[in-house]
Amino acid sequence: MKRTVLIFCLFILTAMNLSSQQNNFPVLTGPYLGQKPPGMIPELYTQGIVSTNLDNHSRAAFSPDGTELFWSCSGDKLFILYVKIENGYWTKPEKPEFCKDLECSNPVFSPDGKKLFFTSQVVESDQYYISLWYVEKTTNGWSKRKKIDSISNFGKVGYQVSISKDNTMYFRSNNEGGFGGGDIYSVKFINGEYSQPENLGPIINTDNIEASPFISSNESFLLFRRVVRKENGNVMDFLISFHKEDDSWSEPKCISEQLNCVSQAFWIGLSPDQEYIFFVKTNRTQTSREPSQMY
Repeated sequence: MKRTVLIFCLFILTAMNLSSQQNNFPVLTGPYLGQKPPGMIPELYTQGIVSTNLDNHSRAAFSPDGTELFWSCSGDKLFILYVKIENGYWTKPEKPEFCKDLECSNPVFSPDGKKLFFTSQVVESDQYYISLWYVEKTTNGWSKRKKIDSISNFGKVGYQVSISKDNTMYFRSNNEGGFGGGDIYSVKFINGEYSQPENLGPIINTDNIEASPFISSNESFLLFRRVVRKENGNVMDFLISFHKEDDSWSEPKCISEQLNCVSQAFWIGLSPDQEYIFFVKTNRTQTSREPSQMY
């Protein structure tokens, strides 16, 4: 009898704890988790929900219709979280079923919202590489994950990928034959297959590390991160380059000062309507180790 009572009490306490956690989650309605749109000065995004005491490890990936948001964090491992609108309200963050058993990060929607791409870090023989996966939206939720071998096997792929309106994918790789420690490539999606990746060339890529690409929907401009290695640490900034009529790229311009993240840039992207910039900066100094957070 005592054992039965004890189990019942533990069950009640657990239920009360879960109920308390649910009640503590704020009531959020409206676009972008109900946040007031920012002006020209960057603002921390949803403190305690997306921006927490964990490192943010991706840009914000909103679905094209704005009803879902995926992002990733770094704790003991990399993992993806998501929220969505149900009955007019945003749900609490939780891990999606398709990657609960896999260390994964940096989600991004396809332009039509029918696919969600993400990357996974795999360690073999003390070496790691990043593979690219996707899931498809079905009437019952998301499908089982599928690996994109043609890109995963191309070279050491970076965490963030970006996809234009015509399904051209941009990604970072340190494949042999590049210009530096990491270059940005593009690859077209033709007849259900990805073509051979093409290096964007020496205007974009240098002997430094170029990474974290975000391409505008019509490929008119490219946002990316450049990492310059220094003796006292890496300098990381965001740059923008415009696609010219002759199919070349303009000389990249640094935009970190406007975003108040000079030398602290990590991930960057735009909202589905391309009205707002979402980005992550490190917030770290020589004497402080604060988590990377989303703005």
